[in-house]
Amino acid sequence: MKKIFLSLALLLSFTGAVFAQSSMLATLSHEGEITVFYGSDALKDAHAVAQHGDAITLSSGSFNATNITKAITLRGAGMAIDTLKNTYPTIINGSFNIEIGDSVSKQLTVEGIYNNFTITVKNGLNNATFIKNRLKTIQYETAKGDTKQYKNNRFIHCKIVEHFWGPSYSSSKSMSFSNCYIRSINNNNCNSIFTNCIIYNDGTANYHSSSYTSILNESLQYCTFYNCILLGTFNSSYYNVLHTTNQAYNCIATHITSSNYVTNSDHYIFKNIPNQTNSCIPSITSVFKSFNLTYKDDETFELVDNIKTKYTGTDGTEIGIHGGSLPFSPTPTNPQITKCNVASRSTADGKLSVDIEVKAGE
Repeated sequence: MKKIFLSLALLLSFTGAVFAQSSMLATLSHEGEITVFYGSDALKDAHAVAQHGDAITLSSGSFNATNITKAITLRGAGMAIDTLKNTYPTIINGSFNIEIGDSVSKQLTVEGIYNNFTITVKNGLNNATFIKNRLKTIQYETAKGDTKQYKNNRFIHCKIVEHFWGPSYSSSKSMSFSNCYIRSINNNNCNSIFTNCIIYNDGTANYHSSSYTSILNESLQYCTFYNCILLGTFNSSYYNVLHTTNQAYNCIATHITSSNYVTNSDHYIFKNIPNQTNSCIPSITSVFKSFNLTYKDDETFELVDNIKTKYTGTDGTEIGIHGGSLPFSPTPTNPQITKCNVASRSTADGKLSVDIEVKAGE
């Protein structure tokens, strides 16, 4: 492993080190000192020496996964390719655990990464923020008698494309989701707030259950929904009725197969919700300009024009991920290292020629 210590004022004047062209970088910020690691294990190497409260910033590229055991700020270059802005994603390759504990005062923040494996959260986690990430599966692992807390975990502008399983046994748990797309969610009775989200439950979140008779009724309890779009898969064995522990305001629900269970009063999705601000739409093609049953990363979830204007949220903007005060965007909020080209050798006076390109965040 090679690493470089540098001053923020001297980013373009490194001495005595050699990088590969278009290096993948991980910069560790600790109490004003910057340490730079590079290569596919750069995240692992940076995390190994990081402390609670430090920040690790990753360039574009594919980094090997490592378990996160410290309450750090982990920043990537983004979850998607943007050819107009010439930015490429930060990929964390492999499954990993988040094991920080619930007694650490510092907060975990993960922003701007792409992961196509399983992230397992265990041993407690409070006040964590996941923002602008494309994630495959998140599972909170708890056991009977678990006294660990999982409070105030926030997901903002995230795509969770296969499964989300909340903490099942913890008695102290709460979460919020803003402008997110989530597939096959089971919040396991975790107090949850969803604002301007798209939730697609196809029944697989309840794979461990002995009964598949209800998708939403079993999977989502003790939730409040604002300006959300609820999607489901239906047949003669499935029905979608929100549980009586839930509340919903200015939401719509639709299906991706048959319309029978949307209009039938026995299966009316909002029948247990007391207010009259929610609606059911017979066909998913009446809601989105395009929608794929198999998730694709370039899916935009753009609403058809009449849905945008007819069904507005509690704030008057469109429902779904493109509404609200902060509509969905994959661009990270932090500056991103989009290019780092380093000369193959230093000059006679011991200096390296470095070309770094940084894009401003939102």
